[in-house]
Amino acid sequence: MQRVSVIITTYNRSKLLAKAIDSVLKQSYSDFEIIVVDDGSTDDTAQTVEEFTDSRIKYFYKNNGGQSSAENYGLAKAEGDFISFLDSDDIWLPKHLETMLKSLSDNKEYSAAYCLYKDHYPDGKIQDGYGKDRYISGWMTIPYYKRTPHILTSTTLFRKHIWEGSWWDEEVKNWTDMDAFLRISTKTPFLFVPDTYLIRRKMGDSIFDIDREENISPYAALVFDRFYYCLGGKKIIPAKTALQKLSKEYRNLAKKHYLKGNRKAAISLYLRAIKRYPWELKNYKGLRKAFFLNKIKDKLPDWKMPQCLPPYISALGKKCYFYA
Repeated sequence: MQRVSVIITTYNRSKLLAKAIDSVLKQSYSDFEIIVVDDGSTDDTAQTVEEFTDSRIKYFYKNNGGQSSAENYGLAKAEGDFISFLDSDDIWLPKHLETMLKSLSDNKEYSAAYCLYKDHYPDGKIQDGYGKDRYISGWMTIPYYKRTPHILTSTTLFRKHIWEGSWWDEEVKNWTDMDAFLRISTKTPFLFVPDTYLIRRKMGDSIFDIDREENISPYAALVFDRFYYCLGGKKIIPAKTALQKLSKEYRNLAKKHYLKGNRKAAISLYLRAIKRYPWELKNYKGLRKAFFLNKIKDKLPDWKMPQCLPPYISALGKKCYFYA
């Protein structure tokens, strides 16, 4: 059997964490290690993990640095042949690992696989992951710039070698999975596995509202922009496809700032959208509306394009660079 390293990152979610760990321990496939990375929790997370007596569980505490830093920590500790991530508020079905491993075993040309997900709400409501047409198999780089595939962190399984030289960018504050998987999409096709699904628990404290005024997230636009211009995307993605996508992302971001009355931000972002694809009339209409905002807060968002990071030292002792 081949071992799977299951990396669970957590921060102050001890009660949710217990059920996530339990869902791994109940797997029909038993050759795994569970790497719990506690990203500086101040609750009883450590005690919760200690209550499990299974020797396959390894607990690591680190100072708080964000989910990406915790996932990098877990990668450095992983000893398995396969890597899988599970957020502490998510749950796997009992045959999840068995199903995912068999799918990769039967399709050796793939080094990455992902499955469906269902959202479970506190009131008992269950909702399927939307956009069935976004669950596809194959090389994903170009599809990410057309209709972004629904590949969630907790739905994935990777052959370990595919992560050599690829780590989570700690400068990217959200949309981190899309950033990482875009880079990995240049190394391997992704296999969609329809025979299992992730239970994603939608709890009040696990939903990061990216549309609140103080933290309207720019990272979808920045991740796509940086990948195309800085990380080799021009060699893979047709120019029109990429530029239309970038323009749309900046236009969507501009709309959010417009609705919040942030005139400078909206104007700046509409200009970015026009620069990326000047033939889209929606950009000019939006820009005109932004110029005539009545309720003006007139502030720019406090963010910048994420920069390249220094190299990490991998678990193999090699320097790993994020970007070529």
